[in-house]
Amino acid sequence: MTELGDAEITEQGVMSLSGHKTPEAARGYVKRTELQREIAARKRRAFVEANETGARVRIEPQRESQNGTKAKS
Repeated sequence: MTELGDAEITEQGVMSLSGHKTPEAARGYVKRTELQREIAARKRRAFVEANETGARVRIEPQRESQNGTKAKS
């Protein structure tokens, strides 16, 4: 389960894969690692920096065309 946490799987994803019915039960099996702490710190930093100017930054997922190549936005 810790490897799922390192892979940035959501809490819901961990619960689905592990069969736990509550987040509290699943959290007991996902041990916090240094990698997870670094990822969280980077995400917090990016969020703060994006919101310092008051501008909202929307990150759009890359879309793919039907033939599997990246579509132009």
